[in-house]
Amino acid sequence: MGHYAIYACVLALLFSLFSIALAQDACSGHGRLTPSGGCDCDNPWPAPESRGWTGKDCSIPVYGSPADSEDMTDWCRAADQCDQLEPQAWVCFAAQFPWDAAGDSWNHLAVRLARTSPDEKGDPDLFGLFSGGKRGLAVPTRSSHGYDFQDTSAAQRAVVVKKVTKAAQGPEADYEGVLLCVRSYGAVPVAFSLKAARNVCPVGFDAGDASPLICSTRQDATEKRYEGCTADGQQFYRFHVAHDDFQVSLAIVEESETPGMLDLFLKAGVPPSTGVGQFDARPRWNAAERDRQLEVLLDARPSPEPWSATLRPGDWYAGVLGGLRPANFTLLLNRFDCPLGCSGHGTCDPGTPVDQRRCTCDEGYGGEACSKSRAALEYGDVVQREPAQFEYEYFLMPAITGE
Repeated sequence: MGHYAIYACVLALLFSLFSIALAQDACSGHGRLTPSGGCDCDNPWPAPESRGWTGKDCSIPVYGSPADSEDMTDWCRAADQCDQLEPQAWVCFAAQFPWDAAGDSWNHLAVRLARTSPDEKGDPDLFGLFSGGKRGLAVPTRSSHGYDFQDTSAAQRAVVVKKVTKAAQGPEADYEGVLLCVRSYGAVPVAFSLKAARNVCPVGFDAGDASPLICSTRQDATEKRYEGCTADGQQFYRFHVAHDDFQVSLAIVEESETPGMLDLFLKAGVPPSTGVGQFDARPRWNAAERDRQLEVLLDARPSPEPWSATLRPGDWYAGVLGGLRPANFTLLLNRFDCPLGCSGHGTCDPGTPVDQRRCTCDEGYGGEACSKSRAALEYGDVVQREPAQFEYEYFLMPAITGE
């Protein structure tokens, strides 16, 4: 082999090594350069208790940790100090979970980021990005743009709790989990803890001991009752509607010595919230300060009213929302085969289709639910009354003869 051939081989080898070094440097030594000029990072969506790398240049470490309300840094803190960041540094945590699966349903996600630096210095910021599904693998940036949600701490605000709903992500969302990233903002290092929890009911974290506030179920209750939903001031109650139920009435009666302010929301299938489109029915009038009783009547017949929904079989949830003052209350649930059970003054034919059932009222009673007494009216009688607003008065006319 001639000298020129040897020189050519050496130059080709050096060029190849230089190209490899450039590719590794472009991807921070934690990935491979793709033909399009991007980076294919090592393990960018790690399983629980495993580490990978993410970011456009694969420079951000990412740790797999479940959203189970425990500190997501627990398993990697000792080996990698994943709970500590130098100024302007980033770290991410991948929480994998099904978006909509039987037996693992959720509607609410809460994330708690707390500064734990002994000197109480540093400023960790939170950035969240849903990943997987039609969106594909999420890639965080080192800017504050392009995230699904975010929140910032400050010197006077060492703890932030960010709450996110599945409904807010849109009906087409089919993600496979969430990427939670923490940035150390400012010029000093910071230590932090990161917790995440998801649940079918509203979820949050206690401001004091960081314990999760997740709705629980009383095992001894006749109807399952959800308690502890103090994240947004609601308590939840589940009830079941059978196929042959014509109406279901749900009433809440306030029993506090000092009147508070209560409101009632109903939704089929999942616990309701107070936002537009997040409940199926609520009382027409907010009567808590007037008569301290609210009622919702669900009917198997299609409802023309925008504040009510047609009764349909399955599980329903009632959400009781408290106000600024504490309020004690009783929640009453009644089922009827005909309009209001014919009020005890009539009979119902259960053989007709559910949405066509009618009452046959007893003598002296009238109205759809036989709830109105019918006074006998004779020829020549003069009636002087002042009926209640939006209420009917019923009278029984004398028989008409052919004479």
